Amino acid sequence: MLSNGIDNLTHISPNAFHDRAEVIKVENPDGGDDTRAWGPPFAKNLDGTETESAYFLSVNRNKKSITVNIRSEEGRQVIYELVKKADVFVENYVPGKLDKMGLGYKDLSALNPRLVYASITGKAYLFSNDHLGNSFPPSPSNKYKLL
Repeated sequence: MLSNGIDNLTHISPNAFHDRAEVIKVENPDGGDDTRAWGPPFAKNLDGTETESAYFLSVNRNKKSITVNIRSEEGRQVIYELVKKADVFVENYVPGKLDKMGLGYKDLSALNPRLVYASITGKAYLFSNDHLGNSFPPSPSNKYKLL
């Protein structure tokens, strides 16, 4: 399965690791990564059609890609098996979303205690507690932010 590898459960492509590790990008079976459609420019296929953005192709270079429905129990089991052999797990969902699906840090680190779980997001989100213990209401934004 995965040796010295990275599970990449991001629905928007981060560009880390793709040259130095085996990266398995897990995409939604219903259309895949949103950035496939971020264009122009689009790359031309051999038949002349243009189906994938140049951006998507550049940030996913050398990655393997699979589609998994992580909302299904069968799909979560696929993720669990990948995580057991992974070194790093990267996700970019709204904070707490994967916890509710059984794919949060506590769930996955129980399967693989040496797993590095990286949670990144380009979405604006005000966390419920800051480092000083102040409490704030969660405030997610569904707009993409350029970093």
